[in-house]
Amino acid sequence: MTYPNIKPIGGEAEYEATHFEAITQTGRSSLRLIIESAKLQGKHIALPDYLCKIIVDIFKEYQSIIHFYPITQDLSPDFSALTEQFDVLYIINYFGMDFGKRLTLPLKDGHTVIIDDVFYPIPRMIETATACYAFNSLRKISKLADGSLIMANRPLQLELITSATDSQFSAQKYSAKALKHQFIHQHIKPQIHLSELQYLAEFKQAEQLLDSQKSIVAASMQSQIMAMRFYRQLQDNAQTRQQNYLCLKHLLTKKLVPIDTDFYSFAVFKHTQKNELKQFLASQSIYLPTHWPVLENDSLKAINAISVNWLSIPLDTRYTVQDMERLSKVILDFDQRSPCF
Repeated sequence: MTYPNIKPIGGEAEYEATHFEAITQTGRSSLRLIIESAKLQGKHIALPDYLCKIIVDIFKEYQSIIHFYPITQDLSPDFSALTEQFDVLYIINYFGMDFGKRLTLPLKDGHTVIIDDVFYPIPRMIETATACYAFNSLRKISKLADGSLIMANRPLQLELITSATDSQFSAQKYSAKALKHQFIHQHIKPQIHLSELQYLAEFKQAEQLLDSQKSIVAASMQSQIMAMRFYRQLQDNAQTRQQNYLCLKHLLTKKLVPIDTDFYSFAVFKHTQKNELKQFLASQSIYLPTHWPVLENDSLKAINAISVNWLSIPLDTRYTVQDMERLSKVILDFDQRSPCF
């Protein structure tokens, strides 16, 4: 006897493809794949005025006409300031927050939305009938040297992705990471004598390789394997990051830019003597980046002005609450020594 409307048991597992997906080497490769797949060459692009300069450079490669809209002090996008016509709306989810879901700007047929989820483990789409692409950058939030996930509601030209073996960037970056590990742990093997300059030189060389690379490249095998471990430990990872953030929030109070996310990447710290503080921290073996430096180009003089006094504090699982306490103490010590603060 047959039962035509009963759920079958056994056989191959079914799968419903609800989105188009891909894995590339970096956020740069992902953005180029999106531009190529959506045929965005020469289009009008609405970019936030707080962003990585590489984004601007890539759109310029494709002869884009760029318009900027402002980001407020709390990192919220001011979409109401978008008065000019645009074909593509580019949204950045700063430090794990989700601004795509707050989008109130009406989208029209022919619009494309790109969501840059650089600081989040899984790119987040928005519900829209228009073309939507979201991507992240795993190398910015994990130990991976490369890796970027893309999700889209339109097809991706996967044939444009070249083999990871065609690029030297990943291998060079992992070599630099290994050298840094040896430097940090060389007390275990006293016969190893390394300096910071050695691994820093390798990191610089890796970034130079990436800057010169214009092709769309696949993620390396090493990173694909490491990504499985990263996602397996994601819940514990997120908990550690939250604890680190809450510790800084308690100790540094009003000095932090408020961030609301379930996956913290960096805490953003405000200081009127940023450059002097950065040097003082470096003397204590604390090296903090800026997301992102103010751009010097005259035509882009207003870009990243929001971050002129900002430093970013990494919160990932290399660090503990005790590390955050030490870092906070160094900052407070600097404030006590500085007569200008």
